[in-house]
Amino acid sequence: MRMALVIGAAATVAAIVLTSASAGPPPLPAFRFAATQARPIAGKRFTAITVTYIATPIAQVQCQATLGGVELYDGREQRFYAPGITGPDAVSCYWPIPRGSAGKLFQASAGALTPTGASYGGGDISARVKR
Repeated sequence: MRMALVIGAAATVAAIVLTSASAGPPPLPAFRFAATQARPIAGKRFTAITVTYIATPIAQVQCQATLGGVELYDGREQRFYAPGITGPDAVSCYWPIPRGSAGKLFQASAGALTPTGASYGGGDISARVKR
């Protein structure tokens, strides 16, 4: 009886391992989201997040940020292009940090869309503004 249980358990484990092995490696992420390790400085422009093409062209990037809990509406995107790639190779999101905002919490995040409409998010950053 015990031998039958051991053989049954071994067969189940082998089936799981073989099934997951036949599925292959996980797919590559479509984009890389990189958040800076720097802190924003009051009165300066701050580039917070860069979205980079990996496996799928970048169709659109959306960046959001708050400063002291208030949404910043004046964010901008800078697009970088490389030969042989449809659309931008990378998009950076940046905001002007107002003077007098030292000590406030800056938070930002980004999302990206593929040409087929699949969405990805990442690159969250949270940092206190320096003087």
